[in-house]
Amino acid sequence: MLSVFDAVSIRVKAPEGDMIVIFSEDDNKPVRVEIFIGKAGNTLRAWATSFAEIISLALQNGADLDELCNVLYGQVSDKNVMDTSGLVVSSGPEAFALAILKYKAYKLKNPNESTQRHIGYFTNPKRKDLGR
Repeated sequence: MLSVFDAVSIRVKAPEGDMIVIFSEDDNKPVRVEIFIGKAGNTLRAWATSFAEIISLALQNGADLDELCNVLYGQVSDKNVMDTSGLVVSSGPEAFALAILKYKAYKLKNPNESTQRHIGYFTNPKRKDLGR
């Protein structure tokens, strides 16, 4: 039987290049993600695909987007890039965390306190821990 899901696509900049994250929804909740970055067949794409599968499994087993974001933000590398929204991103995992925040902001229209706190992290050039 064919399953059709609603989906939301988010584009963010990562130090490794532009990242597109697709959140597929069932009953208005994310149940699967796909991450596209780099060229097909390269190591980065393989990591991104595997990472997306793990995140999808977590979502299907009750993981919360806020929990995932808490784990991922703050994972920095030696490279920084500024996203089109003016936020600083320091790694692929941080770019994915930013995609979560953009997805939540899109879905909620009025981001909650947790989302606003996480977005504040990306605007803080000193990158202090924000209470995770």
